Amino acid sequence: LPRALDHGIVGTLEHGLIASVAFWDEPGDPTIDAALLERAANGYAGRGPALLAAARVRRLLELGQPVDAQAEASRAGLIDAQRTGDSPPMRERGDWLLAPLELMLAQGACAVLLERTDALLRFASQQGRERDRIELLLISAEACDRLGQARTASRHFSMAVALAAPGGLIQPFKVRYGLVGRLLVSRDDSAFGLIQPTERAFLDRLRTLGRAQTAPAVASDGSAAGSGLLNLRELQMMTLLDEGLNNEQLAARMALSVATVKWHLHNAYVKLGVRSRSAALARARALKLLGR
Repeated sequence: LPRALDHGIVGTLEHGLIASVAFWDEPGDPTIDAALLERAANGYAGRGPALLAAARVRRLLELGQPVDAQAEASRAGLIDAQRTGDSPPMRERGDWLLAPLELMLAQGACAVLLERTDALLRFASQQGRERDRIELLLISAEACDRLGQARTASRHFSMAVALAAPGGLIQPFKVRYGLVGRLLVSRDDSAFGLIQPTERAFLDRLRTLGRAQTAPAVASDGSAAGSGLLNLRELQMMTLLDEGLNNEQLAARMALSVATVKWHLHNAYVKLGVRSRSAALARARALKLLGR
């Protein structure tokens, strides 16, 4: 970001904002210098603030805060800027392109989303924007999966793998680990029709990722194997739960909102395969994730 302030390179700014917002847990998160983000973005009139807003929207959706994401998108005019024609404007790329679509996905508007992504995919292909094509294909796969269109979902996913495999571009798949887990853990390789060695190797890598994210990993001694089960924040919350703290007390102790606490706890429960606080604590103790 300091380099972006000095050099005027939009690409540097965009990647700096995306990387910074990826560490951002909620509005006002003290670990992120919000003033620096704003100062860097405002140095690029028009495009800079739009890029920051789009990155924030995608991060809020990732954190399970669709209401806040919708408010941020409306404030930035991001939704109005999304077009449905065959030739979207040049700035509709990267986060600015994807954030409105992910909002639609969060709202369950899957059929409308698929109508829009067809034109956007054609335009991204014409411009040679491979990263955007991969992201659009994965969003389409997610929408088809939610609509029960398993075969179409697999086809979109296969096309994304074919584009990503040569360069090993795994990050878009990591963000959608839920989709990766559902598609790969329940299907064998033949369902995707991938035959190139690089594609099959990439698929194996994704299958490992999907298993790590959808099932608890337990070592032979009964302890949790590696860090694929709970992340550091979830472990901290489970430890505080074990001390008897409620959600409000957790929020105060960790300087988070109650809504963010609930979201992290929900993720922890899913990873532990439980539905209640007591069951989560029992499971965490059995896996030796807690200090007692």
